[in-house]
Amino acid sequence: MKKVLLSSMIFAVLSIFISAVSLTGYSYAGSKEAGTRDIAIAKLQTIREAHIAKKRLEALKTGNHGGITSGPASSWITRVNPNEVNMVTNHFESEAQGVIKIDGNSYYGSCEGCAENMKNNPSTRFATDPFTNSVVDKSKASIFADASGRVWYFESENSHKDLIGLIDRETLFGYAKPE
Repeated sequence: MKKVLLSSMIFAVLSIFISAVSLTGYSYAGSKEAGTRDIAIAKLQTIREAHIAKKRLEALKTGNHGGITSGPASSWITRVNPNEVNMVTNHFESEAQGVIKIDGNSYYGSCEGCAENMKNNPSTRFATDPFTNSVVDKSKASIFADASGRVWYFESENSHKDLIGLIDRETLFGYAKPE
């Protein structure tokens, strides 16, 4: 009986600790900034994996299977024209989308109901910057797409450069170098 009670108490204390750490946004490094950096590195890894997947698909199509590498980070994600982005699905369409004017801002999308969705659901007009974790108005963002067509909204060109700047030998595999 004592062992069961002790195990339950330990489990409860650990659960409370893990919840508290998760809710405050702190990472193992002990600071909110490190937590934001860890999130940015995870997103950067997602971008890299999409790039490598595209390279593998190209290699399969061409039969050239020699040494697939991720290449320079600047090639993992490219700037796109906002009017070629469906801002409801957050996908690069590589063709002009219909303009949706809301409060003097231009958003884009061509799916049925896109305009109605953006007008009635304000959350579709905003995204999170992958580097700063700040909320960004999609109509004012610097927009980039990865190899899968997924769109990434940055609050500025500098934010994009800072994300790419996180890449070093350690972050290539998802591990942050201690500051």
